[in-house]
Amino acid sequence: MEFIKLQIILIIVFIIIILIIYNLSKKIKKHELQILAMEKDLNIQYEMISDLLDENESSDIKIKNEQDDISILPIELIPSDSELFKSELLKSKQAAITIYYNNGDNERKIWNASKMNQNSNILGNIRSRQEFRNGNWQKENISKVVVEVDYNLSLKTSVQFNTYKYFNENTITKDNAIRLINNKFDLNLNNYNTNWSNINANGIWSIEPNFERETQNLYLLLNNNNSKKIHIFKIPANNKVYEKLYSRNDKNVFRLLFNVHDTEFIETLKDIDFKEFYINFIQYD
Repeated sequence: MEFIKLQIILIIVFIIIILIIYNLSKKIKKHELQILAMEKDLNIQYEMISDLLDENESSDIKIKNEQDDISILPIELIPSDSELFKSELLKSKQAAITIYYNNGDNERKIWNASKMNQNSNILGNIRSRQEFRNGNWQKENISKVVVEVDYNLSLKTSVQFNTYKYFNENTITKDNAIRLINNKFDLNLNNYNTNWSNINANGIWSIEPNFERETQNLYLLLNNNNSKKIHIFKIPANNKVYEKLYSRNDKNVFRLLFNVHDTEFIETLKDIDFKEFYINFIQYD
């Protein structure tokens, strides 16, 4: 009797174990199915992401190609500061446009800017010229354009003609000034180490020493033909001021502008005080 009971208990335990194993196998299979489903979803998402990346890459290439087709004509302003350029242009009402071509040639034109005002878009106005419009300048093989305010207008067109008294240049020349200064101050000025400026048609001093001047002592002579004084400056070779001066790379020169004054000498393009280079002045009749 006891043996039969033991057998029944063993059978029950065996059945329970079978049921447990069956339930576990169902759960494992369900879990495997879930994993397979997740893998399938991941594959689908991966394919979608890959497609999107391919589309974006194609779009980027298309955009880049479109950008390559739309290039901008390089335009250099002299002075380079756009606000200063506009201010000077409104005074002179005229500028010189130099067009540089890919074959090395260049062409200079005069721009009558009498219609420009404070609200004018300078670069927009320049780019609107027929030859500078996109597509046209490429066909013309133009490499760049340099636009410089014209400080050397004729006396008839100068807006400041009645403000300044212009002298007959035959009364004193650069050579005469150099000779007078060398005699009085025992200096060694000559045409190769000296730059000279009279008052120009805009009533200012304008001077353009070439880049080679930087490596030697440079003398500047500013002639005030109103007060009949010639102001003398000496810039030592390789002075740090050359790093600050405005450079005209199209002509390989530095550009300096000064308002006419007998005691203050501020270079207006870069706001540099030149008093530290001042030697003296000479009075002439």
